[in-house]
Amino acid sequence: MGTISRISTYSQPAQPLNFLGHLADNYLNWADKLSFYRYMLIGILIIIQGNIIAPLNLILITHVNLGMDFIFVPLVTLTTMAVLVSNIAMIPMRYVMGIFIANLAINLAIAGIHFVHIF
Repeated sequence: MGTISRISTYSQPAQPLNFLGHLADNYLNWADKLSFYRYMLIGILIIIQGNIIAPLNLILITHVNLGMDFIFVPLVTLTTMAVLVSNIAMIPMRYVMGIFIANLAINLAIAGIHFVHIF
């Protein structure tokens, strides 16, 4: 025979979901842990930006002519300079990684716009 458990009538008060605050705390903790590997990460971010992201986007912009080169080329140049200056300035890693993630999102959006035009 099974046991009968008593149903608890105790209810906890409703707590609002703090999803964005939780994400922000996780990001800040992650960025603080990355500060131990600061110099290695700075080199890796500069190599990724200068040798992969910027050249591929500039090649894509020049070969797929959307007539918007006057917007996309300065935008890629500006985001590249933001990554390089933030890495050289020795600001905290949370800002460096935030700038790099924003740069990556902007460059992926530019590449996506050009790939949509291709297909």
